Amino acid sequence: TIRCDVPADLGSTKARMEDAVVEKQVLANGYSGHPENGVSAAEGKGMKVLTKADEVKPENGLEKPFEGLSVAPTENGVPLMGEAGVTVPEEQMVMAAANGTATGGKSQRENGAGAKNRGNNTHVYCIEGDTFVRLHQTNIVSIRANGDVALSSGGWRTHQTLKGVNTALKAFALPGLQVVTDGHLTDGSWRVTNGRDWSTQFYDGVTVPGAAPQNLAAQAAHMPGLFDQMMANAGASFEGGYGGGGGGGGGGG
Repeated sequence: TIRCDVPADLGSTKARMEDAVVEKQVLANGYSGHPENGVSAAEGKGMKVLTKADEVKPENGLEKPFEGLSVAPTENGVPLMGEAGVTVPEEQMVMAAANGTATGGKSQRENGAGAKNRGNNTHVYCIEGDTFVRLHQTNIVSIRANGDVALSSGGWRTHQTLKGVNTALKAFALPGLQVVTDGHLTDGSWRVTNGRDWSTQFYDGVTVPGAAPQNLAAQAAHMPGLFDQMMANAGASFEGGYGGGGGGGGGGG
């Protein structure tokens, strides 16, 4: 008969070894017995039970808030643009010859005059109480709220520029005010005159005081179609070929 004596503490030693194995597995999974990242470990019999320290609730129904994403504030349902696409206030919207949508009138697309002006790259619009006639990228005629009229060719002394300036003057300025040429259109000098009493050399930015009705932009804001009516009354149109006569003095056709 062979008898083996088993140490009395063998059972407890085996239990400690099993606990050590479990502890090692828990550590390998990235958890410890100390709270970390909101997670703590609770002791069980020979095993670790992981519990959440705090219940994380989503914000605004989102699991995680978005960073770097912002929604532009809106006004009247229209997003306000940033610096790159500068917001155009309502009163600055192109009104063309029909005052546009900024005044509650018809838009360019909805009226014949506006379409004609678009075809010739000429527009009438208002900004902060002033009225502008724009040809391509140049405000060729600027009518201030006090009635002063400033003229500019933008460096383009062409038939189209002269036509646009004189058409605008015929429609919106005092009778007879026009730009005429001395000599060839592109090589000679231009003059601003009322046709009778005076004339002065034309240059970009030349201003004729009190040559147009005061507060023209404000009137247009309250009278949809005012620009169309003024052009019709003057027999002026931005469409068509150059209509000037007498070296360019006739202007608006």
